[in-house]
Amino acid sequence: MGANTREPIHIKLKQDAKPQFRKPRQVPYALLPLVEEALDDMEQQGIITKIEHSEWATPIVSIKKPNGKVRICGDYKDTVNLATETVTYPLPIFERLLAGVSGCVKFSTLDY
Repeated sequence: MGANTREPIHIKLKQDAKPQFRKPRQVPYALLPLVEEALDDMEQQGIITKIEHSEWATPIVSIKKPNGKVRICGDYKDTVNLATETVTYPLPIFERLLAGVSGCVKFSTLDY
């Protein structure tokens, strides 16, 4: 996992959007060292930056992965999601997806 090397993502806010600040949820005590380690790693890689103050904040959800590490996800349902313009993308047709993998014999998943 490393810093984003692609073009920056631009999120378009609704005109009437107001900053939303949600307090953090409690991290289970057993996961606390793993969460701190994951956050430190993300900071060292330039993915996140510590700040002193923000008008926007959303709680995180920490999920333990099969490899013993933690996946940190932001719960944006009450913050950013409500403030952004809706962007719709057409879902691919299932049959076309199947046709695209026809004849393939090896499959994999990626999980940071």
